[in-house]
Amino acid sequence: MTSPQPALHLRVLCSDVDSFDRWRAVVDSAAALVAAVAVTDPSSCGPDPSRDQLVLERAAATNDPVLVLPVPRPGIAATSGHAPAAPTRPGPAGTHRILAPIDRTPAEHQTLVPLLQRAQEMGIEIEQMHVLAGPTRPPMWEGPGHHADAWLAQLRLHHQVGDATMVVRSGEPATAIRAASPRADLLVVCWNGDATRGRARVLRSLLRHARQPLLLVRVAPPRTPIPEEEHR
Repeated sequence: MTSPQPALHLRVLCSDVDSFDRWRAVVDSAAALVAAVAVTDPSSCGPDPSRDQLVLERAAATNDPVLVLPVPRPGIAATSGHAPAAPTRPGPAGTHRILAPIDRTPAEHQTLVPLLQRAQEMGIEIEQMHVLAGPTRPPMWEGPGHHADAWLAQLRLHHQVGDATMVVRSGEPATAIRAASPRADLLVVCWNGDATRGRARVLRSLLRHARQPLLLVRVAPPRTPIPEEEHR
């Protein structure tokens, strides 16, 4: 596999320098993941009611990947989002599991897959999640027969990265992703850079409620399309 081109910076948005230090292990592994030098931006996303808008505006102002550290909460340990488990293939510097929501768009596919492949090379476990809601739900999903199984097989064929776990849920995307996030040390989310108020509702919900660091990666224009039936 071709290694990703080095990025200049990983912009780390955090509430204060102490927060950066508490999450330093995950910051280091995120920087290695995107081949970038971590640059901290303290007091950029404190516990303000408009925090999600501020974060998105900061992220939209750069093409660099952005790591958003959660605001410290009373009684919540700033270590990882899940209970300690027996080590299997521990990743470097404290990141053992990544949760990566996918929406099956060509731009996301071509941006996210190389990043997840690199994570697997680093020994990090991957959980990919696709949430079926509204127009993304196949018509046959709730019905009997083998059609749903065939659809799932196509999803795995075209979108599953290596030995990643592929999870499909049905319902409200932000709720489903937040429910799965405690299993991960790091959330990896692709976005299109649109910080307009009222857009990126799922991402805004994750920024408000997730207890794990969230790595935002700007999607790139697709080089070649994936099969049409996979993203229409």
